[in-house]
Amino acid sequence: MFSRVVPFLLFYSVISIQAAVLFPTGSTWRFLRGTNEASFPDTLAWTGSTNNFNDSKFVDAPAPFWYGDIREGGTQLLDMQNNYTCIFLRKGFMVTNAAQYSVLRLNYFVDDGLVVWVNGQEIWRDNVATGPVSTNTLAGNQPIDPAVYTNITINTGSGVLLNGSNTLAVQVFNTSAGSSDLGFDLSLEAFVPETIPPTLFSVSPEPGSVLTNLNSITVTFSEPVVGVTADDFLIDTQPANSVTGSGTNYTFTFNTPPYGGVFITWFPDPGIPPPRCDPVASLTS
Repeated sequence: MFSRVVPFLLFYSVISIQAAVLFPTGSTWRFLRGTNEASFPDTLAWTGSTNNFNDSKFVDAPAPFWYGDIREGGTQLLDMQNNYTCIFLRKGFMVTNAAQYSVLRLNYFVDDGLVVWVNGQEIWRDNVATGPVSTNTLAGNQPIDPAVYTNITINTGSGVLLNGSNTLAVQVFNTSAGSSDLGFDLSLEAFVPETIPPTLFSVSPEPGSVLTNLNSITVTFSEPVVGVTADDFLIDTQPANSVTGSGTNYTFTFNTPPYGGVFITWFPDPGIPPPRCDPVASLTS
């Protein structure tokens, strides 16, 4: 039987960060039922900062927001079914030295879909078709029910966050007026990129190993990183199928390659801000 020889050619393509929690899950939001547009004639005015929009029609209400699938605490929407298909939410938060933050992370669950804005700029949508949204917009079918928490890391660039007061706005959508449930909660973190990138601390199996089976590789960095995705990791130029892990440790899984030398590289431009492809290891058999 031939063995797989695993030469590695690994390049750094992730970003090391320091995190600041801007607000946690279970926070109190400004809340409005979607019986009418939150602002008119500019239907997006409500997504802007508090200084530029009068949200007196909104009320304070705690997350999570839900009906149907039971969530602990929060705001139960007993009147939503067959009456309205979306809710409007606004959350103020403070930022000092906004220029240092270029990456945001949303940690949320949603049943069924949402669109997220920061200071009037859309930064993310989940299970909602592209294009303008209104109180008539419906979400797609919920892929996992009940909804579970997910993380998404977003490169916002400069100018999205402001020094001082900021507003994150969310419109949560149901699949239909008669839907049996709705749910939502979200936390927000911001990250400060480091100027000194992390290095590869270890790789398992070790470069140059002779193996009879190879369908996963674990990479350990010298410090925590974020923004790692399966398609960042290439096996004979093909992306991994999946990645698990967080912090310093990530495990990539993939289809077993043919017998012979297997070359492992990072995708040269992974889109993780700022893109880095500085070689930190050239490990060959």
